[in-house]
Amino acid sequence: ALTEKSPIRASLYSAILPGAGQLYNKKWWKAPIALGLVGTGTGFTIYYNNLYKKYRKAYIAVREGTPNEFTGILTAQQLAVIQDDYKRKRDYSVALTALVYLLNIVITLITLLFLSKYFIL
Repeated sequence: ALTEKSPIRASLYSAILPGAGQLYNKKWWKAPIALGLVGTGTGFTIYYNNLYKKYRKAYIAVREGTPNEFTGILTAQQLAVIQDDYKRKRDYSVALTALVYLLNIVITLITLLFLSKYFIL
């Protein structure tokens, strides 16, 4: 009874640092997967957000008639399409990263509460 793991503690660890709850559960191999997936999603989100801001700034500059790095290369319409594409990709990255983050917590909890009692994981 004293050696039983706390589901709340495991969930909190996973919420603070993805994969930490799996380390607490002694499922060592799952921790780098959780951390890697959330980290990759965060990286894609930052990457697409930076590109979105770059093309958004250029689009606004073209609309105001201010020279920018794309002057003479891309039209305002092309910049609008490109910025919308990067905004959509950023938004998808945010949504998928949030989903993976939540799944990390749920899988930690399921592993501790159910699967470890019935299967060897």
